Amino acid sequence: PRRKGKRLPIVRTHRVLAVLIQATGLERRPPCDRCSRAKGPWKECVAVLSPEGAQATRGACANCLWNNQGSLCSFSTLSYPFALSSVVLPISQITPPPSHRTPPCKFPVRHQFPRPRACYPRHDGSQLWESAGPREGASVR
Repeated sequence: PRRKGKRLPIVRTHRVLAVLIQATGLERRPPCDRCSRAKGPWKECVAVLSPEGAQATRGACANCLWNNQGSLCSFSTLSYPFALSSVVLPISQITPPPSHRTPPCKFPVRHQFPRPRACYPRHDGSQLWESAGPREGASVR
């Protein structure tokens, strides 16, 4: 249950994550330091304890994540890097398998127009003329 008199405006991504954790996670006993001081919209200290959830939230509870202060949670692995060492997945298990295509450009091109020169293939221009061939009606000398 949430505290009375508090509106919960869900307008940010970290707040959506906090609501999902509060709805689906497990209550921690004893609560984190911030929850024991009633710093958050909910009465319970709830966190996701699955390996994937611990990796995504770094062990922080929903109340601490609500105000985007997960690193201040006393259960956060940012506070205690060894706290979830048995739960956190190795990097090889969370990276995409090599079968996925990687973009040919080393720069993120989503918001860069025009693209940096490194994104274009390098050539001297001769390939363009070879592949074009003679134009229709043009005489070849």
